[in-house]
Parts: sequence; C-alpha cells; structure tokens
Amino acid sequence: MQKAEKPFRIDPHTLLRNDAPPEYRVFREAAINLLIHQDYASHGFKAVIKFYRNVIQFWNPGNVFGNADHLLEPGEKEVRNPQIVAAFRRLGLCEQAGTGIRMVLNQWQALGHLEPEYDNDRSRKTFEIRLPLAKDQVTEQVTGEVTGEVTDEVTGEVQKFLKILHTPMSRSEAQIDLNLKGQANFRDRYLKPALDLELVEMTIPDKPKSRLQKYRLTEKGKAWLDKYIGKGK
Repeated sequence: MQKAEKPFRIDPHTLLRNDAPPEYRVFREAAINLLIHQDYASHGFKAVIKFYRNVIQFWNPGNVFGNADHLLEPGEKEVRNPQIVAAFRRLGLCEQAGTGIRMVLNQWQALGHLEPEYDNDRSRKTFEIRLPLAKDQVTEQVTGEVTGEVTDEVTGEVQKFLKILHTPMSRSEAQIDLNLKGQANFRDRYLKPALDLELVEMTIPDKPKSRLQKYRLTEKGKAWLDKYIGKGK
C-alpha cells in the first residue's frame, strides 16, 4: 500500500478493496511465491521482501526443484509445499499452475518497468526475484575528465558500487556492503558494467578468477566519483 503509485481503497460496507494499483497482481504473485516455495526446514532463515530506491527484492530459502530454465514453460511444476500451494489456489490468491513466474516477467514489463530478474542459487539453496522500478532508475553520464569525452551511462547500481570502493574489495566484501545475496545480480548489474566503463579495475587483471581478486576504482572512476559527490548527490 505504501509503495504503490495508487494506494488501495477499502469499501466500508464489504471491507474489500474496490480498486487496486496496476502492480498489485505482480507483487501478490511474487510475495506468495515466497510462502509456497520456502524451505521451512531451513531454520534460521526466513523469506524477506526488501524495498530499495530502484528495485523490490523477494528472497526466500529454498531453491527451485528441477531445472530453473523450465520455470517459464507452461504446465505443472514440482513444488516443495503442495498443501500450501493448494490452499492459496483454493483462495484464488495465486496464478494458475505453471504460469506465475511467466506472468510476473511479462506483466511487470507491460507496466513500463525493466525486465524482472530471478536467481535460483543451488549452492546456497535460495531463490530471489527482483522487480526493477523504472520510474526510479537513476542514470548519470560519465564526464570524461580523463578522456575529455562523454561516455556511456552509469546506472544507479554502478553508482552504489563506486561509492563503497573506498579501498579495494573482493566480490564477497562488495556484496555484503551492497546487501546483495545473488552473485549473478552483482556480476551483471554492478561489476560488469563498472568494468566495461573502465570505472573499476581488477587488482590481479591477468588472473580474473583468482581467489585473491579484488576490485578498485580507476582514475576515471575517481574522477567521476569526485564529480558525483561534488554535486551533493
């Protein structure tokens, strides 16, 4: 209710919503997905929904059974908690079997947002869905104080990465500081764009997969960061 552009209104006679924000169906499915697929035997962990400035994160312990590539295919899927799934479907609070994730991806983009991402991490036995918020996407052009040219755009994710690199950091250290659990999300949305723009560099460039690998700001990255902070952002 707090995050939607159009808040819920309640009919005083029926106590039901008489309207809903356009994002409601997607948010509902992503939230219920946490409950019906959570590994409740994983003590010490619980499903989490986090609101950031430019993304909503849904994370739960319990990776997808079978091949995650089949998530978007129609038809029944093997589920961890069939009785919970059945209960939500009887209540009409989740999508038809085998269509939920596909609907989330398609409907969210139809509303004008960026494509949602999901990360099925088998090594950690976790599953995550991220809904980017297009209206809050922040971009900043890199002014080439080093090259003298204006280059590609720096996304909000890359900005956050640059701002934590006070000293060289390993991948795991950066993910902890950025509060990111999925390696794919960090690699694709933070690290790779920063490396491609030459704002960040490896400390051991000839051994990209070294366990001692760390990342630091380049001169261009420092120049951009000085300009960024200088604007008071």
